[in-house]
Amino acid sequence: MNSTSKFGKLIGVLDVSNSFCKFLVYAVKNREILTCHEISINKIESSDEDEYDPIELWNAVQEAMRVATENLVILEIEPSDIVAIGITNQRETTILWNKRSGEVLNPLCSSDNRLNKILEKILLRTKNKKNYLRSVCGLPFDVCFSAIKIKWLMENNKAVQDSIDRNECYFGNLDSWILWNLTGGIVSGVHRSDVTNCSRTMLMNLESLEWDKRLCKFFDIPMNILPQIRSCSEIYGYVNIQGSTVLEGVPIASVIGNNNSALVGQICLKAAKVECHMEEDCSVMINTGQEIIYSDNDLLSTVGFQLGPNEKVHYALEGFIGSSCSAINWLKSSILSSTESNNNHNSSPVSTFHGMRNGNCFKSLQENDLAFVPALKGLCAPKFLYQAKGFLSGLTINTTSQQLLTAAKESICFQTKTIVDSIKKDCKTWPAISSLIVGGEFSENVDFLQLLANICSVTIERPQVSAPTGLGCMLSAALTMKILSLDEFKTTCVPPVDNFYPTINLDVSEEKYMKWLTALKTSIQANHQSPRDEVNSLLEGKDATKFIMNSIPGCLFLFSSYVIYVLSQQWP
Repeated sequence: MNSTSKFGKLIGVLDVSNSFCKFLVYAVKNREILTCHEISINKIESSDEDEYDPIELWNAVQEAMRVATENLVILEIEPSDIVAIGITNQRETTILWNKRSGEVLNPLCSSDNRLNKILEKILLRTKNKKNYLRSVCGLPFDVCFSAIKIKWLMENNKAVQDSIDRNECYFGNLDSWILWNLTGGIVSGVHRSDVTNCSRTMLMNLESLEWDKRLCKFFDIPMNILPQIRSCSEIYGYVNIQGSTVLEGVPIASVIGNNNSALVGQICLKAAKVECHMEEDCSVMINTGQEIIYSDNDLLSTVGFQLGPNEKVHYALEGFIGSSCSAINWLKSSILSSTESNNNHNSSPVSTFHGMRNGNCFKSLQENDLAFVPALKGLCAPKFLYQAKGFLSGLTINTTSQQLLTAAKESICFQTKTIVDSIKKDCKTWPAISSLIVGGEFSENVDFLQLLANICSVTIERPQVSAPTGLGCMLSAALTMKILSLDEFKTTCVPPVDNFYPTINLDVSEEKYMKWLTALKTSIQANHQSPRDEVNSLLEGKDATKFIMNSIPGCLFLFSSYVIYVLSQQWP
């Protein structure tokens, strides 16, 4: 198709999470966002958990696409210039639906405390070895991964089990659900997913990039409910929405997880590149090239990206901060008075730092004795501890709302530091990490980035790129359509970079960090019900069971020596 628009060929990107969706339209030739429409998804009112309606999400996707294409017409740009669509999504969110009727069998939920009981059963079965399957799938046992959720739904939702028994059930993350509906649903919908999403299910073999029969058997999950696994850059299907004419027949040319897409969008395409994506949840990811590094420090071994079915897969190590921006929003809405909060802070979750840059940031670190552990839905960094609870220490009668918010932001920085330190430990022979590339909505606040640089003691690089997640997905789709090459992208899409350097004494940040670690240990001790030395070993990356294992050789030596001695005394 020859484009007549002055902007040339366009690519649409669907950016989807369980609480919002947006449709961005990019001009490929200059990577400019021409229009974007975002819609928020409401939480189910009757739910005590973070549950959302997948049907509402699908309706929001259609609305976002409709409004965005109408905006193109207003801008005198032909919607028919959209040559492909890409999908980038929040990973791990689990949906099961009936492939015959399209009925959703469970509310959409990314985090659910009801899963703790089934996780406890699995840990009991494996003698509390949370890394029992890590050598195959790269992941520890945790409630955030899809297999645990599927297992729980099979045992607690009769409609799910009945649908499975009738061979009518499909499983997918957000990408599979949207793709299936986008390509025709019960009429012609395709059931596929990409390697980045599938690598977060605990069901995919990290080396073969295929569903692993042993993993599926371990969780007792039938393989016929799982989507086909594809690369991030290839044709998945074609738009086939009833009543749609503008985008009808447009190929879906890319599917990729949101943090992985940010890794691509920030041009972290070579090994040793580290990217920190800061949205509602935060992720720190290092590209490890074709090498799978199995972490000794609770990082996740995962797929970074695969930009084509015949291209090499790039693996990654990832640390995940489960409650970051969401913890700050929770503090503002549930704990702090709305009057004081609104008087001192902008309502935007990324605009709540004021007067803390450079010298003021140094003063803040010295004066604020609060330590906040944002384990609102368990803990992900520095360790995956589903039983962990939030913790706040250092409160006095003089504590202000500003100090509370600052402590929350400091906690994000401290968790980021633990992840960066863990990467250094796991990649001992790699070049030292001297800089961290950041992106996402939360990175728009310069004062927060300065605080991050001070606490992590590294240079923070913020490329002047809007929506790196969308940009990475756009590139993946453009590669599929052969309208853009990686060399062209790297040559023409290197934006100016804002640098933030550490400006405080290392001893000050280390002292504050140690106070936070003390609060973290206290929190774990209170909720983990473990001896203090076991908690310390847990945070230092040591497996408490290894203390027993390590003592076995010595015991055997002493016992065998004693036996030999006794026998020698009896020998003539």
